[in-house]
Amino acid sequence: MTGLKRTGAKESFYDNEEPDTGRMPEEKSTIEHIASTDGWFEQAGALLSAATAPVVPQAAPAPILVRTFGGLSITRGDATAEVKGKARAVLVEVLARGGRDVCAKEVAHAMWPHGETEFAMGALNTTLFRARRRYGLEGLLVLEDGHLGLNTELCLVDRWLLESALDSAATILELGDGSDPRRLKDALRVIAATYRGPLLEQGRSEAVDEARDRVRARIALVCKQADEMFRDLETTALGWLERIAARDPCPWMSAA
Repeated sequence: MTGLKRTGAKESFYDNEEPDTGRMPEEKSTIEHIASTDGWFEQAGALLSAATAPVVPQAAPAPILVRTFGGLSITRGDATAEVKGKARAVLVEVLARGGRDVCAKEVAHAMWPHGETEFAMGALNTTLFRARRRYGLEGLLVLEDGHLGLNTELCLVDRWLLESALDSAATILELGDGSDPRRLKDALRVIAATYRGPLLEQGRSEAVDEARDRVRARIALVCKQADEMFRDLETTALGWLERIAARDPCPWMSAA
């Protein structure tokens, strides 16, 4: 497949060393088990593939796994797409805006700020067309009704997983009754497993900078609120924050 190269050994997306608390191990929930397993992100991709497979399994497209934390990485099966140039820059702009239902004109003007709307949109369409042919990622980006986004039926994005976990944690914390520490712990584990470094680390644009700090602020807020509400978690929420801060040392991640 053009633009793809084989990868080596799978990288663990979670340091599963747990402190010795002297307690009997509890049965893990499904999401907790996945988050504490080597290659859990790839396993999630395999589950996605099974869920979206057509009637003829042999024809099922492999899910495209998109990592945004600690840099941008795109894999399909055991192959990595080396997306470069304008195609990569467009993808970064889309991902910085959430990766779904993004206004195409915003992306076009961010990429070609000195051109008229018609020129910028033409350049965007040309870039998308060339990227699909060159990198063998047909269906990765979908442009429809003036909106651009990653194909949610084909792609799994680590940021989507992390934000889902953040939403889950925030909902528990908003209830404020302290009745569901297990679900909160599960969410914190997924957050710690998924956040491998700054969002789109090599990206440089206003949208990327804003998104990067917004994610950092949400993580820090959830961890600090969780620590105040659930002091008896086996691994404290501030402990998770310290793990995350080691990968992205910045003021947002301070546990103070």
